[in-house]
Amino acid sequence: MVIGAYTKEDGEYLAKIWRRIHSKPIYVVKPIEAEIIKLCSNVSFALGITFANMIGELCEKYDVDSNRVLDIIYQDRRNYKAGLGFMGPCFPRDVNCFRAICLENSVESGYKFAELLNDLNDYTVQRYVQKIKSYNRKSVGILGVAYKPNVPYIYDSQPLKIAEILIRSGYQVYIYDPLAEENAKRVLNDAHFCSSISECIDKAEVIFIGTANYSNVKSKKPIVNPWK
Repeated sequence: MVIGAYTKEDGEYLAKIWRRIHSKPIYVVKPIEAEIIKLCSNVSFALGITFANMIGELCEKYDVDSNRVLDIIYQDRRNYKAGLGFMGPCFPRDVNCFRAICLENSVESGYKFAELLNDLNDYTVQRYVQKIKSYNRKSVGILGVAYKPNVPYIYDSQPLKIAEILIRSGYQVYIYDPLAEENAKRVLNDAHFCSSISECIDKAEVIFIGTANYSNVKSKKPIVNPWK
């Protein structure tokens, strides 16, 4: 249960009443948070229904039990937080594989869904490019260009794509990612690679947090942090 209240006292008063008849967790939040939680919760359910129906359409083509497929999929209870989009060697490949299978088998709902996933994923890159550009500076420091923390791989990396776009836009781009540096250098010929976090921050006017392991970095300079 979610209770929206303007004061902590009012929220706790209502929660105390509800706890007499409601055994599940009760969350007291601001009214605007309660509205967003309710709205997004229902959107999440709508997405789940649409996803299940899409899987059902695909399974029909192969004479597969969609309920069995979904029951196994739903065993994975990972909950994702906001940040950059999906990247790396697995998710983009499999989304495109799913898209191709749906196209080949005339599963229109699956094809449209995969197209939308790719469009929204591409939008994430443009969204953060615009956030960086909104500060009207000429240099950016990017902490992390790998597709995830603490790996050397840059396959389909969104921080790398953001760096490429900013370089083409005339930005001076400074990068710190010791594990991914060698691979990134092969792609980002005009970027400047730094030997420490502090060097990257000192040389740049805006800081972009490319991978979540740098999300707690502090600076008086503007920080664009997708992970918070």
